[in-house]
Amino acid sequence: MGGCISIQISGDSDHIRNLEKNLVALEETIRVLKSRRYDVLRRVQEEEGKGQQRLNEVQVWLTSVQTIENHFDDLNITRTRELQRLCLLGVCSKNVKSSFHYGRRVSLMLKEVESLISNGVLKLLRLNRRL
Repeated sequence: MGGCISIQISGDSDHIRNLEKNLVALEETIRVLKSRRYDVLRRVQEEEGKGQQRLNEVQVWLTSVQTIENHFDDLNITRTRELQRLCLLGVCSKNVKSSFHYGRRVSLMLKEVESLISNGVLKLLRLNRRL
């Protein structure tokens, strides 16, 4: 018998197939998140200048944002290499395992960033004048 290749196609292949689209979406959501962080920091500094104290929830959110920004920077370092591995219009990869793991990290980070944005510490600040 000749050589045979078995390919399993599942929902997991979306991590590779949607990699470019997810990277663009992640970049945009990171920009929104950074903007939100700057707004929160400005507001916190204004209120701290008036003698208010920072809420732990606000500090946890700011720390989470900084952590995700650092992870994004690390992820972005290998972006070009991972995109160069894609072939067949982004449906396949020259290194499937690496592209799958990278694509999965991008997808998970996108969800995490969207969650941080939707948690909206600004909403908390509007409701509670005490920081």
